[in-house]
Amino acid sequence: MADDVRGEGSSTVLGREPELSRIREMVGRLARGRGGVVLLTGPPGVGLTTLLTETLVRVGEAVEDVRSVHVPSGLLEGEAAAAVTASVVAGEAFRDLGDVVVEALGELDGAVSPDDPRLVQVAVTALRRLSSSRPLLVTVDNLPVPDEAVFPALASLAAGLAGAPVLVVLTSHDLPRSSFEDSPVGPLWVRRVAPLGAADAVALVRQTVGRRVPHPVAATIARRCGGNPGDVVSVCAALEPDQLSALEPLPDVLPGTATTAATYRRWWDGLGEQERLLVLGAAAAVRPERATLEECSGAVLTDVLGPGGEPVLDEERGLVRSADARLLSAVRALTPARELRAALGSLASCYPEASLDRSWLALRAGEAVTPAVLDTLVRGAREYLDSGRTEVVEMLVGDAVHHPGPPVPPLELLVLGGVAAVYCGHPARAVTLLTTALAEAPDGLGRLFPLLLVATTYRENGLPHRLVASCLRRLDRPEEAAAVAALAARLCVEYGQREEARRYLAEAERLLPDDGGEPDPDLALARAMVDRSAPRSADPLGALGATRPGADLAGWLGEVQEVEQLVVTGRWAEARGAVADLLARVRRFPAPLVRAQLALAALGLHLAMGEYRRAEEIAAGAVEDLLPLHVPRGGSGLALLAQVALLRGRAGEAEDWLADLVELTQVRGAGPAVTAALHEALGLRALLEDDVDTAAEHYRRALREGPVQSATVLDAVRLRWRTGAGEEEAEALLEARGADGDPALRAALTLLRVPAGEVLRALTSLTDTAAGRPAHEAQLLELAADLVQDRTVRLELLRRSRDLYARAGAVARATAVDREAERVERTAAPADLGRLTQDERTIARLVHGGATNKEVAAALYVSVRTVELRLTSIYRKLGIGTRRELRGLPGLAAPDAPAARGPTAARW
Repeated sequence: MADDVRGEGSSTVLGREPELSRIREMVGRLARGRGGVVLLTGPPGVGLTTLLTETLVRVGEAVEDVRSVHVPSGLLEGEAAAAVTASVVAGEAFRDLGDVVVEALGELDGAVSPDDPRLVQVAVTALRRLSSSRPLLVTVDNLPVPDEAVFPALASLAAGLAGAPVLVVLTSHDLPRSSFEDSPVGPLWVRRVAPLGAADAVALVRQTVGRRVPHPVAATIARRCGGNPGDVVSVCAALEPDQLSALEPLPDVLPGTATTAATYRRWWDGLGEQERLLVLGAAAAVRPERATLEECSGAVLTDVLGPGGEPVLDEERGLVRSADARLLSAVRALTPARELRAALGSLASCYPEASLDRSWLALRAGEAVTPAVLDTLVRGAREYLDSGRTEVVEMLVGDAVHHPGPPVPPLELLVLGGVAAVYCGHPARAVTLLTTALAEAPDGLGRLFPLLLVATTYRENGLPHRLVASCLRRLDRPEEAAAVAALAARLCVEYGQREEARRYLAEAERLLPDDGGEPDPDLALARAMVDRSAPRSADPLGALGATRPGADLAGWLGEVQEVEQLVVTGRWAEARGAVADLLARVRRFPAPLVRAQLALAALGLHLAMGEYRRAEEIAAGAVEDLLPLHVPRGGSGLALLAQVALLRGRAGEAEDWLADLVELTQVRGAGPAVTAALHEALGLRALLEDDVDTAAEHYRRALREGPVQSATVLDAVRLRWRTGAGEEEAEALLEARGADGDPALRAALTLLRVPAGEVLRALTSLTDTAAGRPAHEAQLLELAADLVQDRTVRLELLRRSRDLYARAGAVARATAVDREAERVERTAAPADLGRLTQDERTIARLVHGGATNKEVAAALYVSVRTVELRLTSIYRKLGIGTRRELRGLPGLAAPDAPAARGPTAARW
């Protein structure tokens, strides 16, 4: 499957095309014998040295016989003579230049100001002399001059070098902002290099790690590093593989790096004791309330200024925050452990006794943990979990587990931490915590195993059957065993393991026989999922009034599965209401995994209904919120994101999601559901690129592996008609799917069964069945256009189809229909049969006579695949696109053609 996804282009410098474009322009000036000055400014780690190196490479490629000199920053720091002498490369001309520069600088009495005209004149004279025989490139990395007077000096230098083949490139971390920045033309270019954008920073994470890190993890690293490339690279190198794979959570504090030290250390070391305590409180407190932090530290929030002299902390709803994405994490990494523990202890004393804030800060400070503190932590973790703040629970339990002293975290805290880890999309951490809890309380198997089963299924990308079998043997109470079997059946359906699902359902029904009373809701849902039927209750979310605790992981999973089942069975109106109801509840319980599953259910609903703009909004919101979309159903939801991007005309984004899914399947394996989703998306991509044979093959695999959307079935049927592949299966496929009650599929079946002359009459009544779903009506019009022969009628049908696709927001489909209409218009001239080879003419004549692909293959003793490939070549050479067009061409009758064996009265 990996071969079907195209690799992304590699770039030496990610996200720096504006800078590289201007660098190319300045290098072009040098190649033409003209000079200039480039000044790149920005914070440490932003990539100034990388751009400087890139300039060296481009100059070497574009300018012949160029001479390069690197000037150290000591030139302007008082040791000018020694710096220049040390930098002069061996050679008579360089030594002469060094003598001239040293002599001139000596007359200036040591250190000079950057805008001293004598200094500029010395530089111009020296550089012109050195470039008299060969072009010259001069580089200065990290110019140590914070004085804004350097800008007019560089402008004078650029003017003096405008007519000489000299390019001077400088970088600086210290210069302030200036009106000289981004001058559009001329020999001077000053550029303040910004951090990377979100997409480029994510790409850098993946490039650094060497594989496709799950998007939520890569985006979180990028955000918490503020898009600083140097920080991103260093942090990725310091993280564990399981953290980068989302099996384990990222650390609360990102590792300290050389970039953070260069950016913040001088500022951090210069803060007073009170300001440091205030900032540490904002970085480490559970709820950094402004009033508490200011009272405890004795400092005022607005008085704490950052490295640039601006306030670094602000208040949002009474809590202290920082607009600098990296600052709070960086100061914790830069603070010595003893000082950090002391600060945390001081902050803890400012909170009331027995409060969660006090207990948690004392825990982080390494203080002794009493039973009362543990009770407070358990109570706080449960409250946070019930409110859906699962990230907080995960951090709290992590701090308790890693606390250096006794006692061992209590069982309840481990369970809460395991559940929170599942909700956060970290199944490996969840399995570790829940396994530990189960080892401490083996008699709690009935309560703990459903949690462990969900976590292990997500970690292994499939149901752990041996683990389920072991559990079922050990459970004594039939109702507990039946609940486990029903849950196993539901999870098997999610991963496309339908035979195993039936086996677990049968076991659940054996353990919990129907006694004529109210059916068990878990068992009823499992039965509906296995049978592909609607949930038994007319209102599957009828228990909305009850508050579901956060620890009821299987219950929350079941609520989303009920919504998904409404979508699968085509009860879209009910599903729309169910999504809205559950969304209202999830707003009060915003656990990331539940939100991800609900987003994917809603995405499937709107794709099924052809509401592509709404699907795009849901996809964008889920991605922006960094939801773990790669966790449910083995990551098959990524294929839905790819489909949305494809339909909306963003092929590059779709390639990224497909590449994510392919690598996920290579690492964790691919079950039937994931395989079906992947090939469904790949088939859509091929269809939109007019690669009919490839699209038909992908759709064939998708239909074989698992359930697909109705739109995919319509596409597959149309492709089978166009290629002649599997004609005899098309009606059976539509009949099977139409039994679910989908009106668009029933309409397509009717179109295929009516004679060609009756297609338009049938279409007039059938399109009403897809009213309100423009995308499905457009697909029916496309199918009808393939079934009729009149060119004018075909063009009208395609025009209507294109307009409906555009109305539905299917930009790429509308474009593909436009291409098809153009092809139909070009086929007005008679087909040139002389362009066909002898074998192709033979196949064309057999098909013209009504033979199917199988019959042609049998007559010519070749494979069906060979016939399909030859037909594709025939269509291309004759400028046609369907089997009916081929059968309508004159001049193909051949009395001496081989007779096809078997019946040839093919309806198509």
